[in-house]
Amino acid sequence: MDGLCLKLGAQIGGGDVGSVEQILNSGNDRALLKIMREETTLAVLMVRVANQERQEERKKKRAEREAEEEVMRDPLFGLPKDKDAEEK
Repeated sequence: MDGLCLKLGAQIGGGDVGSVEQILNSGNDRALLKIMREETTLAVLMVRVANQERQEERKKKRAEREAEEEVMRDPLFGLPKDKDAEEK
């Protein structure tokens, strides 16, 4: 299990270690493999959705930050405009 966690970059929480060990040592290897095989697709989809949500949030924050910076470049605030913007 340690090798799998290392490859996936995952950690088992302190409270879950006992449960994981109990499940892995239950002797139901075929059943465990079947569950892991069937649930892998769902787990991958859940990770992809979470990653997409994080990317969208970062894009939103970046756009907000850029909008704030543009407002701050207004001559009323005393910050210089970009040289590239002045040339256009």
